[in-house]
Amino acid sequence: MTDPRSSIDPGAQGQPKRLLALSFSARPDGNSRAVAQAVVDGAIEAGHAGELVHVPDHVTGLFRHCKECRDAQGNCTIDDGYRSLLFDKFLPADGIVWATPIYWYGASSQMKNFLDRWFCYYSEGNETFGTGTFVERILDKKAALVMSSEENSIAIRMPIIQEMIMLCDYLHHELIGMVQTTANSRTDVHNDPNKPLEAAFELGRHFFDIHETNYRANVERDTKIWQGEASAYKRPFFWG
Repeated sequence: MTDPRSSIDPGAQGQPKRLLALSFSARPDGNSRAVAQAVVDGAIEAGHAGELVHVPDHVTGLFRHCKECRDAQGNCTIDDGYRSLLFDKFLPADGIVWATPIYWYGASSQMKNFLDRWFCYYSEGNETFGTGTFVERILDKKAALVMSSEENSIAIRMPIIQEMIMLCDYLHHELIGMVQTTANSRTDVHNDPNKPLEAAFELGRHFFDIHETNYRANVERDTKIWQGEASAYKRPFFWG
């Protein structure tokens, strides 16, 4: 199930960007998906292109032994929509929203499988298409993490957050925000008093304005962090 909403306001400041939200919930109407959709809505409001994809509708095959299932030309032979999703939507995107429920204190299997199946293309990274190789096109994006869980403990979020931090560091992705909702039953997210949907919408509106700051000892910087309204979006966005 794809929800393309790619209208771009020509009057928007700056160059419009493309935001792709990937919903890894087993449920097409899950709480994490609702939060991810709110991020997309905020990005569209700001004049960018936004789209949410329910990944289980596209990716049905599990990661396998690549040396056994590649064809003679080195192509993956798992016959589902993974390649199209990866090449036509993920790689061209300027920003990615990773949206997952917390299952057994980790990300959903759909999210892990999506990441694992990169390997076939990553290891054949000399494959060219469009304006560069697979490896070149997968680098340098903005990223945000959306999570939903029945428990509100900060501890249960940490394994997924740590994985995302390491993944973004490896890929030179800028992790600019996270939104968490405490929810279980369908539509629980709408009753969350922390208002994660409103927070997600604001994250989307400022998605491409937020910059992660991660200084080193020899980096020149202004010691005054908060200067004017715009300065509120210089640092990553955390909520929930």
